[in-house]
Formats: sequence, structure tokens, C-alpha cells
Amino acid sequence: MNLVLSWPELTTPEARERLGAYLEDERGHDMGRTKTAKEKGPTVQTAVRLDPELIARLDAIAGKLSRPGLEVTRTDALRICLLTGLQAIEKEK
Repeated sequence: MNLVLSWPELTTPEARERLGAYLEDERGHDMGRTKTAKEKGPTVQTAVRLDPELIARLDAIAGKLSRPGLEVTRTDALRICLLTGLQAIEKEK
């Protein structure tokens, strides 16, 4: 997929400036690299059944959060929603 054809706005001076600022900010970091399972530590696999409407909502969230060079998967979106929901519920008294 050619990113410039899909997102021509990436060629604007503003986009280049944002990219430069991002790269400068990320210098010395892992450049947004996803941690491996070994680096994350032990996890437990859990399966759930979700209706098609909920799947569509998760896919929409994944699409909204994705950026060129950073694909947010349905699983990522589910984790984000789960953590956000848990934090909101845990804050309640």
C-alpha cells in the first residue's frame, strides 16, 4: 500500500513538521515498538463471544486510533476499551 496515495495529506509541510517532532521526541526510545510476549511477562488467554455489532464498534475504534505506520488491531481496541472501562469503574465509590 502506498501511504502517499492513500493519505496525500502526509506530504504537507505541517505533516512533515509533526513527523520530525515525533521522531525527535522518540529518539532514544523503542520507536513505538510493540513489546514481545516475553517482555510483557506472563499473560492469560481469555476467549469471549461478541455480537457482530460490538465487533463493528471495536473495528471502528481500531480504525480511529490507527495512524500511518501504526496499525491498531481489534484486539488492541478491545484491550484499550477494557482498561478504560476498568479504570472508570474502579474510580467510582
